[in-house]
Amino acid sequence: MTAHHNNIPGDPAPSAEALFDLINTFAKESGFGIVRRNAYSYNGRRMRYSFQCDRYGEPRPSRGAGLRQRKSRKCGCKWMVIAEALEEGEWLLRQHPNPEHSQHNHGRSIRPSAHPSHRRLTTPIRATIESTSRRVGIRARDVRAVVQEQHPESTFTQRDIYNARALINRDKLNGYTPTAALIKLFDEMDVPYVVKWADDEPSRLVGLVWTFSYCLQMWKRFPEVISFDNTYNTNRFKLPLFQATGQTCLGSVFNAAFGLIDNERREGFQFLSESIRQLAEQHSICQPDVIVTDFDDQMKAALNDQFPDVQQQLCIHHINSNVLLKSKQKWVKGRSSSSSPDSSDEDKSTPQVRAELSPKDRQLVHAPTSEDIPHSYRGVLMMWKLVLFAETEDAHEKAWRNLCREFDDQRAILRYLHGTYMPVRAQWARCFIRKYRNFGIRVTSGTEASNNNIKSYLLNGMSHLYRLVEAMQDMMKDQERDFNDACAADEVLTAREYIGSSSEYLGELRTAISSKGLGLINKQYRLARKAMPTGKNPFPEPLGGCNDDCSVSVELGIPCCHKVYSRLGSATPFTKWEVHPRWRLREPSSRDPYRRILDPKIATALRGRPKNTTQAVPARLAIGASNRQSSQPASQGPSRRRRGRPPGSLNRSTLARVELDASQHASSQASSSNQRQKRSQSGILGAGRTTGGRASGRKTQPSIRRRRSQWELLNSDEEILPSIVVRGDIDSCS
Repeated sequence: MTAHHNNIPGDPAPSAEALFDLINTFAKESGFGIVRRNAYSYNGRRMRYSFQCDRYGEPRPSRGAGLRQRKSRKCGCKWMVIAEALEEGEWLLRQHPNPEHSQHNHGRSIRPSAHPSHRRLTTPIRATIESTSRRVGIRARDVRAVVQEQHPESTFTQRDIYNARALINRDKLNGYTPTAALIKLFDEMDVPYVVKWADDEPSRLVGLVWTFSYCLQMWKRFPEVISFDNTYNTNRFKLPLFQATGQTCLGSVFNAAFGLIDNERREGFQFLSESIRQLAEQHSICQPDVIVTDFDDQMKAALNDQFPDVQQQLCIHHINSNVLLKSKQKWVKGRSSSSSPDSSDEDKSTPQVRAELSPKDRQLVHAPTSEDIPHSYRGVLMMWKLVLFAETEDAHEKAWRNLCREFDDQRAILRYLHGTYMPVRAQWARCFIRKYRNFGIRVTSGTEASNNNIKSYLLNGMSHLYRLVEAMQDMMKDQERDFNDACAADEVLTAREYIGSSSEYLGELRTAISSKGLGLINKQYRLARKAMPTGKNPFPEPLGGCNDDCSVSVELGIPCCHKVYSRLGSATPFTKWEVHPRWRLREPSSRDPYRRILDPKIATALRGRPKNTTQAVPARLAIGASNRQSSQPASQGPSRRRRGRPPGSLNRSTLARVELDASQHASSQASSSNQRQKRSQSGILGAGRTTGGRASGRKTQPSIRRRRSQWELLNSDEEILPSIVVRGDIDSCS
């Protein structure tokens, strides 16, 4: 079958490319494709082309071994036209003088997609493919559908989308290796980074730490608590990806910095921590108050070297998971507490079972502790949580002794807990870490969530470094947009519990701080409300003093229940200056230099240097100490006579001096007792004689002001000093 095309476009075109597009459109309408051949130049100027049918000529003979059977589009067609350049710079088509080049020997094609000339990657189509292909969740067939919708004249196949993606990725590298192209991109975009080169090969990259502008913005705004963690399977070089993350006022996660290292030894973590500190100093970012990590000794040592004044915390989720796993592996059945010697031979008889945590076990890590504690490896975790979440140090030690007493038959588990976690209990026990400004952050779950988020932007774990950073840039754009949208919604939407007269004590805090901060203040409000006298309960239980045990303001940066109680009594609302700036929805925009002045760090001198190393465990917390203390009163009986005076007794000289001091102060104490009694009677208000209609006949909250020291009492009431001395002497005698 032959076909003639006499109506070839004859209008001149301004360029050779425009002429090609013109003839290609004509070929598409006529059912064939074209190629450009036989270019001729004169004096450096292109003068002539020949446009041929893409099925022109005969198939070439195969020169391969026949392993790959290639197909050919050639069918012996002779159709061809000539494109010539005019003196004015325009291009014009003319027919070939040979008539055999004016016809085809084949019919029209079924679809234009059969010809490559109709599937050319134009600039608009390339931009569409590039913008839609940045998201790894969009497949090639979805991209083709988008291209077909936005460019109806295109006839792309799915294979064309794959080829276009590969071409775009090659053009981004611009002939460089992916790592070299990444460093070039950092320099062009002014991205802060620190690079480490190999000692034996100065041109080979072995470590890289970088951050982005949005990361620096959030890092400056929320620098107090930073979490560190690693992840894997993000690049083809198998370099572990290191992340430093923090939490916003909404409780969401932001990325502060990223890093890649070639090893997980001390030198690798040393480079990471040193680079993080260097980036923070370059951009005037405050050092964190708390750093949360998992139990990696090398990472902790490197962080302690670069941040010696920062308190470290251990992720309690990792601790509880490891405690449950080790308890399951070391659990010994059928052994009573009386037959559990505290010797090294027990470990040899303990079966080393390669147990793993079941889905039910993993749920137990997050579940609250119940009152019914079984005598099993799960019961070990339940009682361990009581040790971990104890509010006071006495309750912490009591819970540990109860754990040792209950599971005395599992000495291997107890030795693991005592030797692994008790020396660093200042980094995970609630009674210790609540004295740090950590804003309630005790886990590295935010960093692990960021690890999973990065992998969702990657097609697989075989990406090169340039593609990895591209995915992070997309993640940062989404993170910035999500945070701004969430802050805008949180400022406009107000919970019903903060609307009305009962929340007037909050004042401007209802719109100034986040809902997460309001929720924490609301918990303190409930505690203060319970201590307020009501008609049903005119004598409520008092709150107690606002002393060192009240660590809410230090830990969370919000008013404690004592301050809320005081504001409820005085009907004075809070201001935003009484809450830590971390909880504000809007970043402070004041240019007043005095607004940038920060208070000294809280309680730094009281708690001394950070406890980031192992500490000696007190002897009273030894594994067998609880049993010895419980059996000591029963074992005390008739025993051999001991030399010296009994414990707690005084010698004769000391006793004579105590009696002399007591007789000297007896007269002064008797004379001043009458005066103090008169003053106390005049200062005490009898029952039913309280003033005011609100608290009439009811017991009000006692004053939470601190008590005066003995030095203040000495200057104000000199007659109280003898009673203090006598009481101290009597206490020393007892």
